[in-house]
Amino acid sequence: MNQIFSPARFGAYAMRFVSQKSKNCLLMYVVVTGVLAILMALGGQSIDFFPMTAILFIVAVVEASRFSNNIEPRSMKIGFLLVPASQFEKMLASVLYLFIAVPLLYIVALLVAQYVAMFLVALFTLTPPQWAAPFHAVTINSDMLPWFCLSYYSSVSFYLMGATIWTRNTFLKTTVVNLLLGFVILIIISISAMAFTLQSDIFTALGSISYTNDNISRLSQNVRYDIESVFVTFGYIVSILFTIGYLVIAYLRITELEVNETKR
Repeated sequence: MNQIFSPARFGAYAMRFVSQKSKNCLLMYVVVTGVLAILMALGGQSIDFFPMTAILFIVAVVEASRFSNNIEPRSMKIGFLLVPASQFEKMLASVLYLFIAVPLLYIVALLVAQYVAMFLVALFTLTPPQWAAPFHAVTINSDMLPWFCLSYYSSVSFYLMGATIWTRNTFLKTTVVNLLLGFVILIIISISAMAFTLQSDIFTALGSISYTNDNISRLSQNVRYDIESVFVTFGYIVSILFTIGYLVIAYLRITELEVNETKR
């Protein structure tokens, strides 16, 4: 038997995983739908890209942090390790849930919230509901969508890794570390921007890096490449590599837990 992955074994574990998640998931998405509906009602039956994505980020990282419930206290950890599935399959189920199921459920919540908001507006204004096409209330920023997707996967992976490292106060500790790392990365980006744009001021250098083709950074005439493309491509690569790295560390941490319990 394959000790790492078996389709039949993974399917059985996935059904168990869904069964355990369903009750908490339902309650959480009822709350999320209510919050989205209120925001849409207050925003003229629409919601901007930033608050919409911010709510998804919060839901996802909280769900990723809750992975620590599987390994703390020790009784939960033993129960988790004794489930008839490999640690890779357990990790894969969590990753698929966070990477695919959570965004899809959030899209459903957005759709339901749109029509709930219509009824809320009709109720408080005493007017008939103004029916609209699905997702009419949702504003999508196509320019930022690729960055959002990469940031989402990277952040969720980071919090999932954090759940395997800090089993208590997981969300708080991971958030603090995330902010510190973000500050360090901002410094590195600022220094790089100053070097590439030949600016002596950080804010001027950062402002010179544009995400539109109409405002390319001002470079020396000897420079023959598009700095925008360089930074965007570099950002994509780094984000993907960090996401993979976080997941690998999380998996290694889970396998380490199994080894440590076996030695006891």
